[in-house]
Amino acid sequence: MKTSIVILGHTFSVQLASQCCCREKRKRKVCWIFCKSMFDILFSDGPIVYKSYLKTEYSDENMEFWLACEKYKKILSQRKRISEAQKLFKEFIQPQAPKEINIDSPVREGITLKIQEPTQCCFDEAQKIVYLHMERDSYPRFLSSQIYQSLIFTLSAQQQSTVCLKEEK
Repeated sequence: MKTSIVILGHTFSVQLASQCCCREKRKRKVCWIFCKSMFDILFSDGPIVYKSYLKTEYSDENMEFWLACEKYKKILSQRKRISEAQKLFKEFIQPQAPKEINIDSPVREGITLKIQEPTQCCFDEAQKIVYLHMERDSYPRFLSSQIYQSLIFTLSAQQQSTVCLKEEK
């Protein structure tokens, strides 16, 4: 059974995970297995509903930074790591950055010192702060938001706990 719901002007199709494209690796990026835990949402392939909610709070830079850090940690080439570290620094860390994240001065200063010769873990402390901010602040509000409540209502009407949710183009 497939249902559509509209969240923030975007239409998402909802169907049983067993009937969905999630089983096909090439399409996995567009799907999101519905779960209630912060860990599962952040580590799934496409946290589209939570990210849509963060946009309404003007805090989607937190999710973007966290995901960018995960990608950054996988870089093996020192040359590419330097380039990506500088991009992350300019986009999220430096004062007045376009998507500046909320971290304290000592953490920001520590990253500034490490940026010339970045390691795989030079953003770890900032990433942890951002994660905790989302976990303790944004995520509880998300759980009581209209977006989440609409999703829960739709899913409970279907009496299913595991579904695939993907944005329709």
